[in-house]
Order: sequence, then structure tokens, then C-alpha cells
Amino acid sequence: MALTSARLGSARLSGNRRLVAASENRPEIGKGEKDQEAVEILQTCFVELGFEMPRSTRPSGLLDGVFGQETDAVVKRFQQANGLKADGIIGRNTLARLDVIFSGLEKAEGPSIQAAMNAPQGWVIS
Repeated sequence: MALTSARLGSARLSGNRRLVAASENRPEIGKGEKDQEAVEILQTCFVELGFEMPRSTRPSGLLDGVFGQETDAVVKRFQQANGLKADGIIGRNTLARLDVIFSGLEKAEGPSIQAAMNAPQGWVIS
């Protein structure tokens, strides 16, 4: 499954400059990423899709925004489950797949899902 769209359409992903840049491979996001907000958005997406991240979740329920071993492992599982190269690197193809998923959810659920995505504690898409 080769996704090549570099444009992000979902409200969740398109509002972050670092994610937009990564969707164009300028550069990709991987272990050690410095943009904590971008990583937190990605972690939240994965948790909402049912990937557990207990080591990256703070006692407050918020994610830590650190692209470490756990995030790398979750990215690889997501990539593998979606027919992508499971390399742990978030670039054009991985972001395109996330964008399709979250754009579809936004269209299907409208403002209600957008509100829920802004307050994800305890909310999981399964």
C-alpha cells in the first residue's frame, strides 16, 4: 500500500507545522524527535486507535510527547497493520494513512468527533 499524498486534510494533523513538514518528508519524525507537541498529537492518535501506551501516559492521562522506545514500537505495529514499511519512521506514507483515518472519522462524526479528539482521556476508537 503506497500512499503518496503529502497534503494533510484532517483537522487533527494539519494544524501542526512539524507534522505537515513530516508529511512531505522534510524531514520525517522518528526516535528522539524534539517537537514534543507533534509527538503528543501522534501518540494521541495511536491511543485513540486502540494502541496502548502505558509508559508514555502521565498520571494525568495526558501523553508525554517523547518519541522513545514505546512510541517507536507502536508506530511499527501501526505501520505493519496498515501494510506500510514497519520502520518506526513517520513520514509521508504513515501520515497519509493516519490522515485518511482521521479525515474519515471527522466526516463521519462531524463536530462531535472533533470535540472528542480534543479531549481524548478515556476515549478509544476500536
